[in-house]
Amino acid sequence: MNFKETLLETYPDIFEGLTDHQTHDIINTAASNWLDGFEPTRRSLELSANIYKGTITAQEAVDVIFENTFE
Repeated sequence: MNFKETLLETYPDIFEGLTDHQTHDIINTAASNWLDGFEPTRRSLELSANIYKGTITAQEAVDVIFENTFE
């Protein structure tokens, strides 16, 4: 199983309602980050997907990340 298949099988609900292009963008970014040593989490994938779904803004996602980083 490759990285994309693993994410799609592990978190299918996160990718519901996204286009193939949006899904590809999220998975490609997660893979790039993984190669740089960052392990993608459910929360990080949800934040990315929610930006595409329009339920949060990119700034709101950044705010959530920083809130969780400095707790």
